[in-house]
Amino acid sequence: MPKTLVAIIAFVTLLSGYLFVTKWHASRYIIRRQDSQGVYFYAAAAGLVLLFYQL
Repeated sequence: MPKTLVAIIAFVTLLSGYLFVTKWHASRYIIRRQDSQGVYFYAAAAGLVLLFYQL
């Protein structure tokens, strides 16, 4: 795969995870108490779960 495609997939995965974590009612309050690195890891984990769920 081209490097740009891999970068786009990684970005979209992280963005979708961030949007899911910040908008989902159950995790919205947990995310507000996290520092920026914690939010990044929560978003990455949620994005990977959504990516694998989609496949």
